[in-house]
Amino acid sequence: MPAPRTETLNIQTKPIMKVLVVYHTTYGHTLQLARAVEAGVKSVAGVEAVFRRAPEFPHVEKELEAGDGYATKIWKDQKDIQPCTLDDLREADGPLLGSPTRYGNMTAAMKALIASTASLWLSGAMEGKPAGVFTSTATTHGGQETTCVTMMIPLIHLGMLIVGVPYSSEGMLHTEGRGGTPYGATTTAGPKGELAPTAEDLVRCGNPSDPGWGKSLLESMTRGGLWVGKGAVTCGVTPCHARWARAGFALAGYGPRRPTVKCQAARWME
Repeated sequence: MPAPRTETLNIQTKPIMKVLVVYHTTYGHTLQLARAVEAGVKSVAGVEAVFRRAPEFPHVEKELEAGDGYATKIWKDQKDIQPCTLDDLREADGPLLGSPTRYGNMTAAMKALIASTASLWLSGAMEGKPAGVFTSTATTHGGQETTCVTMMIPLIHLGMLIVGVPYSSEGMLHTEGRGGTPYGATTTAGPKGELAPTAEDLVRCGNPSDPGWGKSLLESMTRGGLWVGKGAVTCGVTPCHARWARAGFALAGYGPRRPTVKCQAARWME
């Protein structure tokens, strides 16, 4: 009697979620936050972190290459990181964007990247995707909140769901001269860039020892962004979004209002 034949199945598992971390930096502070965010993303099982920088303007690259200051050092340390493309944004299940402040707004390089997304806006490619923002400012009143909020506005136009840092997060209620806003993870760099992100700042981003915001956001995303409850839509992201859902926002196409185009969260649940 011939021996029974056995077969070995080679099953390859793919990450169930792809998260894009894209940043812009001049003196390295936002890069430090971005790396902490990346660590938080990687701490969630089944999630792939894609790390990109906002493309620098050619004339700025030329100036940095010719310079010999600290900004040139930071540029040379990061220039081999791949610049973000529209395909990176399209393929991501959720983006986390970081930029230092420029007069209470994001940098021109980050703005140019976001402004280049007209084709994604027309196709609805970013609709329903959770998104978060983070920033670095010289002082505690130099754009910690306005930079995050102004970064959110074009993301809302693209149809994304904004995820902030709730005050239930450890260390959010403080009066110290450091980062920490409900709008996104932040740090204070100092007037001369002499400060480094504090341990608390890094926890808000996603420190490997305490993944914080980066991990909690991604755990929400791996659950599909939105949960379907009995007779209503409930949200797995933030209490704010849960209130929208209970009010009939019905992002996933359930409840009193049914959108003609399902959002990304609804597609995840199919």
